[in-house]
Amino acid sequence: MRDALGTPDLDAAARAYLDQIGPPREAALVAAFLDARDRTLQLAALAAWAEEVRAGRGAPTSGLRAQLRTLAAGADDELADRAEEILAMQA
Repeated sequence: MRDALGTPDLDAAARAYLDQIGPPREAALVAAFLDARDRTLQLAALAAWAEEVRAGRGAPTSGLRAQLRTLAAGADDELADRAEEILAMQA
């Protein structure tokens, strides 16, 4: 997964990770999923991260917080709503 960061193979690697391991649970992997172009991968990462935060296990990196703020300000309402929810929980 990490080897695919910044490459056109990121979506395929994230899809394979999701299928074989499940949704990402650590901040760096969530951030990688949010870099994917596939909206379903982004939504899966946001849902998993929200669970981690609710359970008190989610410790975001500054990069992940920046990605969440960017999504919260974006045009996709569902992604924005989920990102805003997570940001509010982390405040």
